[in-house]
Amino acid sequence: MKHIQMSILWVMAFAIFACEKDSPPEEEPDQTLEFQSLIAERDTILTGETTGITALAKGYQITYHWSASSGAILGTGSRVTYASAPCACGGSRISCQVIDGYEQTDMKTIIIVVQ
Repeated sequence: MKHIQMSILWVMAFAIFACEKDSPPEEEPDQTLEFQSLIAERDTILTGETTGITALAKGYQITYHWSASSGAILGTGSRVTYASAPCACGGSRISCQVIDGYEQTDMKTIIIVVQ
C-alpha cells in the first residue's frame, strides 16, 4: 500500500512540475520605422558587372523588398547584389521598400549607371 501511495505522489509531482506555464506574450517595442539610407558600392558599372547595395533602416521586425528597372537583384535582406543586364546601358532604377511589423512602409530609390 505504501508503494502505491508513493507511486501516486510521484505521478502527481511529475504532472505538476512537467506542465510549463505559457510565458506572457512578447510585447512589441514602440519603434517607429526609419529608413536611413540606400547606398551602392559603385554607382557606375559596366554591362555584365555587379555591385553591392545596402539599405539601412531601423524599426520593429523590418522586411526588405527589392526591385530593379533592368538587370537582377541577387539576395535578400538589407544587403543585396545588383547584376546589370548584359545588353542594357543607361540608368537602372534600384528600389528598396521597407515594411515594419506595424505595416508602416517607406521606399528609397537609387540609380546605377550601366555603361
